[in-house]
Amino acid sequence: MTSRIPGSLALAFALAACAATAAPDNVSAACARGRPGPIEGEWMLERIDGVPWIVTPASLLAAPTGFAGALACNGYGTAEPADGGAHYALARGRLVLEGDVVTTSRFCGSRTLMAFEAAFVEVLYSKPHVARRGEVLCFYTDDGRSLEFRSIEPIRSDG
Repeated sequence: MTSRIPGSLALAFALAACAATAAPDNVSAACARGRPGPIEGEWMLERIDGVPWIVTPASLLAAPTGFAGALACNGYGTAEPADGGAHYALARGRLVLEGDVVTTSRFCGSRTLMAFEAAFVEVLYSKPHVARRGEVLCFYTDDGRSLEFRSIEPIRSDG
């Protein structure tokens, strides 16, 4: 005997599944329309939690096996996992760290900048969703935190 789920109940399940992975309201339209994709490249932070980031340059340099970058006054990068493999993976549209994120630990001169650096790294540790659309790369969490980057490399065409 097979059971059937009423149409309205099936629609409710489908909408709930979409809501669980939808980008938060505070990200740009490009980020919200993005799809999971590779993070490799050179990126500059444009927004954190939907707010334009204009204080100091913050970057992400991602390779297939790891990533690194600069924050307000400290550097960060992925530490090699114990098995010596890749430092991160993309699984079901999420960034999953296979090791730790290590940072330098200089004082930035302000608690605000230090809080920014901590929030940035916390998003990386939270298994964020990854969305990429053209020159835009976004990491966003289920609780609405987000990092939005723009490519600093020219996008190459095959034509």
